[in-house]
Amino acid sequence: MSHSDASASVPPAPPQAPGDGRRWGRLFLLAVGLYVLAHLLLRLLASPTVGVDDVEQVIFSQSLALGYGTLQPPLYTWLLHGLELVLGPGVLAAALLKYALLLLTYLGYYLSGRRLLNDPRLAVLAALSLSLLGPLAWGIHQGVTHTILLAAVCAWTLHAVLRIAATGQRRDYLWLGLLLSAGILAKFNYVLFALGLLAAALAEPALRSRLLHRRFLLTLIPAAAVTLPYLAWVLADAQGVAAGLERKLVAGSDRPYLAGLWQGLRGLGVALVEFLSPLWLVLALVLPGVYGRRHAPRGAEGLDAERLLAVFHLAVLGLLLAGVLAGGITFLKGRWMHPVLMLAPLYAFVRLERRGYSLRRLRIHAWTLGVLAVLVMGALALQAWVAPRWGSTARIHEPWPELADRVARATGLEQGTVAAADEHIGGNFRVRFPRARVVTAHYPDYLPPPGTGEPGGCLLVWRGGKTAGPPAELLDYARDRLGVVLPAAGAVSGTAVAALRHAPERTREIGWLWLPGGSGECR
Repeated sequence: MSHSDASASVPPAPPQAPGDGRRWGRLFLLAVGLYVLAHLLLRLLASPTVGVDDVEQVIFSQSLALGYGTLQPPLYTWLLHGLELVLGPGVLAAALLKYALLLLTYLGYYLSGRRLLNDPRLAVLAALSLSLLGPLAWGIHQGVTHTILLAAVCAWTLHAVLRIAATGQRRDYLWLGLLLSAGILAKFNYVLFALGLLAAALAEPALRSRLLHRRFLLTLIPAAAVTLPYLAWVLADAQGVAAGLERKLVAGSDRPYLAGLWQGLRGLGVALVEFLSPLWLVLALVLPGVYGRRHAPRGAEGLDAERLLAVFHLAVLGLLLAGVLAGGITFLKGRWMHPVLMLAPLYAFVRLERRGYSLRRLRIHAWTLGVLAVLVMGALALQAWVAPRWGSTARIHEPWPELADRVARATGLEQGTVAAADEHIGGNFRVRFPRARVVTAHYPDYLPPPGTGEPGGCLLVWRGGKTAGPPAELLDYARDRLGVVLPAAGAVSGTAVAALRHAPERTREIGWLWLPGGSGECR
């Protein structure tokens, strides 16, 4: 630290006046609200095409079910289903849900920071520093569903635990139970976060007495009531779920133990760096005091906040490492690390408060966050409007809305059943045909009930359009799951072509087969 920094160094701060906290809270809400709103508007303006991950949910949200034939729990789909009842399926509903959950993530994180940090400025910067985590800086704007719900629940779970430490009221235990059930219904790896937080809380005297109190049994009431039906559904297909998890986490189960161990350790290291970038670099350059020695013994609310978060990270990393050493985990991705590392910015600022900090460096950090946020939005705008002119396109540039309109004009389809060869066709065709039932060979186990009203016919649609008919996979699915019998009297086939958005020299072609009277259960 330079001489000028040292002269401005602030020791661990005493509690701020209530007015200071409210002022910084309002500033935080303004900053985050504008940030989330700007990204929402950018996504809505970029394209009406439903993109990566969202297409899956647009298909599944046609019905409410305990499970949807994937390794993802159903809560996100339920939320989207409810929103679509008001807004209809499409980019608006999908983006609004995603960015509302992002806003809730920031808010829960900030409120947790206010309970762990004396200085409200540090709580604001800790929460805003979530934008320095790779998946939250960039990945969420590309295609995330269940993970952002997981992040929101994790942030509020921490806040609930800290409220219990401060008050021990019955309503806080019940609220924690609801959050635990929401986490399990959000994403399986929430269990890792919950176990790590439990270990950290039991290691902290101020929390241990609260968790071992008989009132903690109150958390089991909402947790059991909400999650038991889903867990029963999972247990009914326990072998299938276990096989799916193995396919996802274990790359090549027949390889020697040492080879699998090396791959697992390497994957874990890469995932940690990917998730924490560029946070670790910005802190090293702007707030190096984070890595210094501790000066203050305690945090706010009678907790040793630094010890609480340190034990949490050691616990979750220890659980992951145990999985790798046991040879059970050989494949990890940075975007899976939310329950492991999303508390890292908060931990960094707790450490900083215990060591003293420079107000000038805090201002530099705030400016860095603002500049990086603008750069990310600029990069997303370039990706949407400029990159296609250079030959680089993404899912949002696919002309599915235009292709669906052309099929609608050719067939007169408004209701009935659409059987798509893949999920991107299926999700986007559902947006165009909200009264139709949309199914896809990509999710053969998901078959929602037929739509209401008179039968509207059966449409098979696939990519390419240059073959003599539907691809074999789609034909097999239509025959086995829908009872479609071909050839069928009155069947009409055709193709549709449209240019990619902002890349008129490139086109996408689809083929379709229309059965006006339907066939089997496809009607």
